[in-house]
Amino acid sequence: MWAERSSTFRYTLYGILFGFTFPVLSTLGDLVAQQLPLTLGSLLQVQKSTPLHWVIDTAPLVLGLLASFAGRRQDKLVDLNEIMKQQARERIQAIQQLEALKSTLEWLVADRTQKLEAAVEVSRASTSVLDPGQLLRRVVELVRASFDLYYVGLFLLDDARQFAVLRAGTGEAGRQMLAAGHQLEVGGASMIGQCMATAEARVALDTGAEAVRFDNPLLPHTRSEMALPLRSRGRVIGAMTVQDTKEAAFDETDITVMQTMADQVAVAIDNAQLFAQAQGALEEMEATHRRYLGQAWTEYTRHRPSGVYHYSKEHGHTEARSQDLEKEMLPEAQQAMTVRRPVARKCNNGDPMDHAKETSSSALVVPIMLRGQPIGALGFKEADGSRQWNADDVNLAESIAEQFALAADNLRLLHETQRHAARERLIGEISSRMRETLDVETVLRTAAQEVRQALRLPEVIIRLTPPSNNGSRDRTPDVT
Repeated sequence: MWAERSSTFRYTLYGILFGFTFPVLSTLGDLVAQQLPLTLGSLLQVQKSTPLHWVIDTAPLVLGLLASFAGRRQDKLVDLNEIMKQQARERIQAIQQLEALKSTLEWLVADRTQKLEAAVEVSRASTSVLDPGQLLRRVVELVRASFDLYYVGLFLLDDARQFAVLRAGTGEAGRQMLAAGHQLEVGGASMIGQCMATAEARVALDTGAEAVRFDNPLLPHTRSEMALPLRSRGRVIGAMTVQDTKEAAFDETDITVMQTMADQVAVAIDNAQLFAQAQGALEEMEATHRRYLGQAWTEYTRHRPSGVYHYSKEHGHTEARSQDLEKEMLPEAQQAMTVRRPVARKCNNGDPMDHAKETSSSALVVPIMLRGQPIGALGFKEADGSRQWNADDVNLAESIAEQFALAADNLRLLHETQRHAARERLIGEISSRMRETLDVETVLRTAAQEVRQALRLPEVIIRLTPPSNNGSRDRTPDVT
């Protein structure tokens, strides 16, 4: 107890020692006053003769007790001070831990924010590209650069949905694997195959301890790997592998962020593929429409006389010429329809147009284009040859040719509609006349006469040959 309470023990000892000075001094004073020798007997005699010494002799006890109280109070102050110091140290330690935790959280927030921004950037970039091949190459490069990875590869399912075929990879390893046609079996002994079979991400924080993994000799420094399924519209269309040279490079947050990014990339890839298919179908439909349009105009011009429509300032009116088209048209007309852009003669002012040989006249010819198909040519000729065709002249001529093409196609459609209506009307009239009688021979004769007159034929023969019971055909009279 005294060892623990050092101040109490010290103060008590000092009080007792100080208290002994009072009886010693008073006793010595009486010895001197009574001229007694300093012996034990003299000391006892002085103590017995003066009762006051009995009170003075209690001074060590009283002062010792008072000093012990003071020492105990000092020990309490010391203990309280030590407790306050300990609390201060704990407070400082707690502040330091909070600062460290704050720094860690700030780093984690910054790291997660950077990864989220990288994921958003990858998603934004992937949605801006519609070409599937370019999209895959851009995605793997962006992911590798944004997340500072060792290697990124992107696989897509083949048509049979049995193998995951590498479509894009980063670095020299990716180039070599693409050249070799690298592919992995779905559900096989690889992380890509397993993640595509289960539609769930697989993570190997230590590739050496991973049981199901394809050990690629082209990527010897891989220590952590993550395989992410590419899911779009409820189905797996491929997978992405991301690899790092550090062990335990990925955590749960990385998996969540990258899987979200992979799903967005999958949607972008699916949309790009659908867009490519739609573009192919549209091109095929446009090619079919162009063929139909060419056939329709060929059929239309076959029933109409070909010619060149000519307007001259000298005559002041438009006339149709029936001479051969190739002889009457300007030499540049065929060239303009072939190259499908304006052709000018003697136009050397820097305009981006083809130049034919110079003659005594200045001419400008623009093709008449209808949905990408040339159906004619519109020519302008200056007799004196001094006209230089500028860009405004070409734009005006092209606008006129465009409006003329639309008007001509509308007239063609109107003509076809009239032809179809006339044919339907003729069929209706023939059918009506045929129904006027119930006699078969009269019906056949009426049909033959109406068809001959409608088609302007010299002769029409209708022959009926119904089958007989024995399989042979009985001849019936011909109706002419």
